[in-house]
Amino acid sequence: MSNVIELCTTTTTAIPPEKILQAALKAELTEAIVIGQKPDGTVYFAMSTAEVPSVNWLLDCAKRLLMDGIIEDENCHG
Repeated sequence: MSNVIELCTTTTTAIPPEKILQAALKAELTEAIVIGQKPDGTVYFAMSTAEVPSVNWLLDCAKRLLMDGIIEDENCHG
C-alpha cells in the first residue's frame, strides 16, 4: 500500500493519568488543554483559555511533536 504512512514514534507503557496531571501542575504552564477518555468511552475536553485560535495552535504543536516522535520520557512525569 503506497498510501500508508508509517508513524515512527516511541512505544512505551501507559502512564496513569494522575501522574501526567501532577507533572503538568509542576510545569508552570501558562495555558493548558486536557483531553481524555472517560470509562464510558466519551471524550473529555477542557481548556484554560477562551482564545480558540490559541487552543488550535497548541493542538497543532502537539500533533507535530507526536508525528516527529518527540515524546517525553515517562521519567519526566513526576
